[in-house]
Amino acid sequence: MGFAWECWRTADPERNRVKRLLRSATPRSVRVSMRCFAGLATPWRSWLERGRFETRTRQKHVLRSGLRWLLIPIALLLISCAPAPPAPPRIRFEYRIYEKALPGCQEDGKPDCATVRIEYPEFTVAPTEAVRAKLNAAVEEAILAPFDEGIPKATSPDHLARLFFETFESGAGASWFLRRTLTVELASAKAVMITGLEQVYTGRGEPRETRTRLDLHPE
Repeated sequence: MGFAWECWRTADPERNRVKRLLRSATPRSVRVSMRCFAGLATPWRSWLERGRFETRTRQKHVLRSGLRWLLIPIALLLISCAPAPPAPPRIRFEYRIYEKALPGCQEDGKPDCATVRIEYPEFTVAPTEAVRAKLNAAVEEAILAPFDEGIPKATSPDHLARLFFETFESGAGASWFLRRTLTVELASAKAVMITGLEQVYTGRGEPRETRTRLDLHPE
């Protein structure tokens, strides 16, 4: 054995020679038993390796699942902290009043007169300038509509008052009047509703009252 050990520590050719000497000195039965033991150990070795592989796979799956559940609340937190997109500007308006009377109506002793009064909204803020212009154009068309058959459409409130005064017949013993009131009932970026009330008296019969409604869709 001392000689074999010394040869084992020598270079590779000597080591191989010692291996051959040991193999020749080992009985055949012992070599067969060693091969059988190696054959029996092979399935156990593969089972152990498969177990280690499955353990590593399970650990990776658990790690991935844990990271996924950890990332979900982080993503929700980032979304909640993100600045909200700016809201479109709201529609805003202001009421305007136009009043005009026939010259001399305030003189004492004058039994009859003619007056025009128009109250209407003027839209000052809208999502876009085009929407604001569209709303104001619809209001203008309503306040300048003819007040009677055969009367041309006016181009401005002053023109409407002049047409009404020209139609007025002095000496009838009654005061003529034209009153138009437009009221905004709903104003949003999707819908605008305006109701109108017109009261007209031209000296014939009873005063006439007409109600209208404008449904506008800015978008």
